[in-house]
Amino acid sequence: MAEVVDCRGLPCPEPVVKAKRAVEASSDVVEVLVDDVVARENLVKLGRGMNWKVDVTEADGCFKVVFDKDGVSLPHATVPNEPGLCTLPMSTTVFINADSIGKGSDELGGALMKSFLYSLTQIDACPERIIFMNSGVRLVIEGSPVLEVLSELKARGVEIWACGTCLEYFGIKDRVAVGEISNMYSIVQAFMDSAKVITV
Repeated sequence: MAEVVDCRGLPCPEPVVKAKRAVEASSDVVEVLVDDVVARENLVKLGRGMNWKVDVTEADGCFKVVFDKDGVSLPHATVPNEPGLCTLPMSTTVFINADSIGKGSDELGGALMKSFLYSLTQIDACPERIIFMNSGVRLVIEGSPVLEVLSELKARGVEIWACGTCLEYFGIKDRVAVGEISNMYSIVQAFMDSAKVITV
């Protein structure tokens, strides 16, 4: 019989943390219950990152995410070696924790941020991912002055992550226009797994 872990109503990143502990400690299938789309997606990402088989079903607003670490493994996400994509391997994470660079002038800081992100599209060795937190999440929403640049980076294989808690704080979670909503557990894990973290 599968172990059931009820994470309904729990804030980020508790569902991911509880699911990971349960699956690692179990010799059987683990079912995790969540009632939030972002939590569901975060659990699927966890499974993929750990090469576990993951199945998702929905009933009455509840998502059941089933983990089977002895099942058929899901491959890690890979970036095809095609023209226009960044040179591999990629092992750098860029961390953006504000919507502008530096202090003194918001106008100048915004221009510097736009220039920085554009410059990333002009080099061959792109980062593996760009993580946005605090007011930095404003850069991934509708109307952002860098949406086109971020979309180009995403098309070249760069992962665009935005902190779900930050989006909720600013009331803009439903306005994300590029990338994916992530959680603190996954963000910390990404930092630890990266060969280099660049804070802008």
